[in-house]
Amino acid sequence: MRTLLEPLRRRKLKSASTRVKLNKKMIVLAISLWLLCTVVIVGDLVQNVKGFKDHIEKNHRVDITPLPYFKRMRQRLELTRGVAYMAITLLADAVVAYRCFVVWRPRLIIATLPWILWVALLSSCIGYVCSIVMIKYESSAERARITGWTTAFLSTSLATNFISTGLLAFKIWKIDRESSRFRLGDSLLKKLLRVAIDSGVIYTIALSATIAQFVGNASWTKVFVTMMPTIICITFYLMLIRIAHSVREQNEVPDVESVFNHDDAALRRITIRTSISVETGDSGSEIIMEKRELEHDPAGVEIPVVNRE
Repeated sequence: MRTLLEPLRRRKLKSASTRVKLNKKMIVLAISLWLLCTVVIVGDLVQNVKGFKDHIEKNHRVDITPLPYFKRMRQRLELTRGVAYMAITLLADAVVAYRCFVVWRPRLIIATLPWILWVALLSSCIGYVCSIVMIKYESSAERARITGWTTAFLSTSLATNFISTGLLAFKIWKIDRESSRFRLGDSLLKKLLRVAIDSGVIYTIALSATIAQFVGNASWTKVFVTMMPTIICITFYLMLIRIAHSVREQNEVPDVESVFNHDDAALRRITIRTSISVETGDSGSEIIMEKRELEHDPAGVEIPVVNRE
């Protein structure tokens, strides 16, 4: 809920010249990820109940394990859960690829590279779903084919996210470095750079561990695969919240910290009346006071210019 309310809070913030607009696309995307993640969690709960409870009670044996049930490939729950997980991955990687395309648009080759990887990711998702649907009977050959598509999906997802995040972070760092001499105070781009790097590192580590477990055929593979959709959604939500906080903090900074103040930069004629008076202090020193009066400000401002002994 905080993820959905955070963009609404940003709408009330005012920048120096205009009101911050509500990003409806990001809200729709956040709701979509939340619904898909809910489908995955409900599917996991139902699958665990059927595997650990119904499967054992059906065979009327106490010593039987739920492992044969979880190894079945033709399950509607497994297919539904897999489609939801792939949809979450496609949406999250599409967001990163789109942002990378926006910042690298002048260089079309670099800008289209994440989308080429995203299309490859989509192809692996379609191949996995078709392999599950076309199974007539479970065999080692069918299992090997599904394992190959799963490995391709995980590897392509890792490559897409890693390359897209790396290109995006490099471009933000480059722009921030080139614009550092034209500003005062903290930079919003640095905060966005930290958010992009943190999100990419969390997702890369989790997905790399999942691939290692899956390729090694470890017993913890099911746990890591179950965790991945939740990790993707949490990473995406944290990114939205941190970006919203960064924008809010940037809008709360006074205008004096900005080198380019549009109100001060406007050209206008100002009449300044200056009068100089000399006063003698108690110590015999002469203090020259300069009194300046602006045409739009009737109150004069006395500024000490020279303190002469």
